[in-house]
Amino acid sequence: MGRQSTIIRLPADARDALDRWLDDPAVTQTEATASVNALLAKSHPGHPPVSRRAVNRYHLYGRDLILRHTTPHKIAMRSGTTTPGAARAAGKKLGREIARFLPVEVRMHYVAALAAELSRTSPIGESRERRK
Repeated sequence: MGRQSTIIRLPADARDALDRWLDDPAVTQTEATASVNALLAKSHPGHPPVSRRAVNRYHLYGRDLILRHTTPHKIAMRSGTTTPGAARAAGKKLGREIARFLPVEVRMHYVAALAAELSRTSPIGESRERRK
């Protein structure tokens, strides 16, 4: 198992300050790195400084998490229509967006469960006598 990120190992106050700086569009990652290293030198002497690359990886990881969780929500919010066809299309699009982030094993279990449910409830393949 790999080591924790140097950003995750920062003291809570320094990581909170770094998050605020990264959320501010006026502050570059280089400036945020310099600011967090200055804060570490002042508040936590002896703590190793963080690199710009570590800050960049942390920022990209955070943006990826936000996109993963907000994209399906935005799709669902945009489909505020009441027609069944449009709602079905929006549901399919939402399903495709969510499925992109699911591991293959989870998708295969879902397909197997869906197939089992359909075989129990579907009249396809049954004789006429059995349906009566």
